Amino acid sequence: MKTRPNLINFFYLVGSGLIVQLAGAIYRIWLARSIGPEGLGLLQMIYPVYRLLSGVATIGLPTALTKWVSEYLACRQYHKITALKKWAGRIVLIASIVIGALLYMAAPFLSRSIFTDSRIQESLYIVAFAIPFSALSAIYRGYFQGCSLMAPTAVSEIAEQLIEIVSTLLLVEICLSISPFTKFAAPVFGLTLGEITCFLTLILFFKNYHPGSPQLSIVTPPSDQSLPQRQIFRYSWPILLNQVVVSISLASEGIIIPHLLISSGLAASASTGLFGKLTGMAEPIAYFPLLFAAPLGSVLSPQVSSAFKTKSFGKLLRKISLFYLAATCFCLLAFILIMWLAAPLARFLY
Repeated sequence: MKTRPNLINFFYLVGSGLIVQLAGAIYRIWLARSIGPEGLGLLQMIYPVYRLLSGVATIGLPTALTKWVSEYLACRQYHKITALKKWAGRIVLIASIVIGALLYMAAPFLSRSIFTDSRIQESLYIVAFAIPFSALSAIYRGYFQGCSLMAPTAVSEIAEQLIEIVSTLLLVEICLSISPFTKFAAPVFGLTLGEITCFLTLILFFKNYHPGSPQLSIVTPPSDQSLPQRQIFRYSWPILLNQVVVSISLASEGIIIPHLLISSGLAASASTGLFGKLTGMAEPIAYFPLLFAAPLGSVLSPQVSSAFKTKSFGKLLRKISLFYLAATCFCLLAFILIMWLAAPLARFLY
C-alpha cells in the first residue's frame, strides 16, 4: 500500500491540534471561572509580549532551518544538517537568554508605565524564564519540519498543553495558599512549565532520530564557516520582520484597548476584565477553525524548498492548488457556522 507522508503529517498536526484546542478550550472555561475575566485579561496582555520576544529570540531561523534541512535531505547532504542545527541552536540560545534577562529587568518599568495594571509585573518575571525554552523549541520544530517529521511537533504540543493545564490546576486549586504566586500568575507559571516540557520532549525525539543512514549521520560535520550563513540570515530576516510586525500588533492590543477603556471612564480592573472577555473568551472560538487550515502550510513548507532544489515544480503547483481549495472551502464553512451559532456557543461555554 502506498504511503502518503503528506496526509500522515497533516493528520499528526490536526490530531494534536484538536487535542490541544479541546483541552485548551476546557482549560480556558475553567480559568474564566477560577481567576475571572480580570485574570484572563492579565494573561492576554502578557502572552503577545511573550510571543513577540520569543519570536525575536529565534531571529527567524526556524523557518530558514526548515528550508535548508529539506534541501540538504533532498541532496543527501546529511553531514551538513547536524552542523546547521547546532549553529542555529547556539545563536538562538544566546539571543533568548539575553532577551529573557532584559525582560526580567524591565518588568517593573513595563508594569508601571506601559500596561494599565501593575499586577502584571509578577507574571512578567515568570514568563522571562520561558523565553529560552520557547525559542529553542522553535529551532527543534523547524529541524523536524525540514525532515518532514510532524510527530515530534504533535507530541510536544500535547505534552506542553497537558503540563500547563495540570500545573495551573494544582497551583490554583491546591497549592495557592503555600505558593509564592498569586492566582493571576498561576497560568503564566503553568505556561513556563509547559514550555520546558515541550523542549525536553523535542530533545528526546532528536536523540532518537538521525537523517540518512547511520553511517552518514555520524560523519564529522562541517565547520560553521562552510554553512551559507549569509544566505540564511538574508532569508530569515524578512521572516523575523513579519513575526515582529504581527506580534507587535497583537501586543499593542493589550496596551491600547485597556487604555481606551480607562479613558472612557472604566476602572483599570474593569478594563482588564473586558479585555479578557474579548481576547480570552471570544477570540479562541472565532479562531478555532484555523486548527484545520494551519497544518496545511506546515506540511507544504518543506516540500516547497525540496521542489525548488530538485526542480519538480509541476507536482508542487498541483499540491498548492489543492491545499488552497481545501483551506478556502473549510474556512468559508466555518465562518457561516460561527456566525450562525455565536450566541448559543457563548452561552453554553461561558
